[in-house]
Amino acid sequence: YAEFEEKYLSLRSAEGRNYSDTFINNLPVVPREHPRKKEWTVRSNTLKYLKQFISKECKKTHFVLEVGCGNGWLSHNLGELPKTEVCCIDINRPELVQGARIFESDRNVSFIHGDIFTLNLETVQFSAIILAGSIQYFPDVSAILHRLLQLLTPGGKIHIVDSPIYSSEEDALAAKQRSAHHFEESGDGVMNQYYFHHQFKHFKEFDWQLLYDPHSWIAKVERLFMPGAMRIFPWIVIHH
Repeated sequence: YAEFEEKYLSLRSAEGRNYSDTFINNLPVVPREHPRKKEWTVRSNTLKYLKQFISKECKKTHFVLEVGCGNGWLSHNLGELPKTEVCCIDINRPELVQGARIFESDRNVSFIHGDIFTLNLETVQFSAIILAGSIQYFPDVSAILHRLLQLLTPGGKIHIVDSPIYSSEEDALAAKQRSAHHFEESGDGVMNQYYFHHQFKHFKEFDWQLLYDPHSWIAKVERLFMPGAMRIFPWIVIHH
C-alpha cells in the first residue's frame, strides 16, 4: 500500500488536512473561523446520529468496527458510549499511528494497521460496522460489503456515511471528472485511480435501507431552517 499511502498523504497535505494532535483530540469540534468548519459540522451531526442509533440498537455490551478510520477521531468518540468496544482499521499507517498515540488512554478502542480483506477478525463478531468517508476508496462495493457481512452478528448493521453516492451514471461520471480535476490541481493525478464514484444501484443485491436521503424535501427544509443540523450525504444501512 506504499503508493496509495504516499499519494493519499500528499493529497491531504495539499488540502490542508494534516492536523495537529491537539486539533484531532478536539474533533469534531473545530474553531468557528476554521476553513473546514462546514465539513466538520456535517461530520459532527453524523457522529450524533450514529451514537443515537447504536445506543438504541444495542442494549448490552457491543463491538463496533470502523473500516478506514484514518486518525480514529470517530472511533474515539463512539468509544465514549456505555458498554462499547471499538476496533478501528486502516492501511494508512502514519495517520493511524498518530491516532493511536493521541487516544492511547482509550482502553476500549483498538487501532489495527492492515487490510480488511486479509486480517483475521473472525474471532470477534461486530454488532455495527462503520464506513465513514471511506467507501469511495474501495473499488468494488459488492466485495467489501460481502466481506463485512462475514464479521457481523445476526441482526448487525453496516453503516455507510459521509460519502457521496450517485443516482445515475451521468452523475457519477460528472463527479469523476470533478475529482480528476481536483487531484490534478492538488498536484498529483495518480489519486484518481484510488478514488471511486459509487451509485445506489451497487447496493441492490443487499438488504439495504436509505436511513437519510439528502435530496428529500425534509432534508432540504432541514438545511434551509436548521443549518446547524446540516447533513449532505446519504446514510445507508446494510442489514445482516
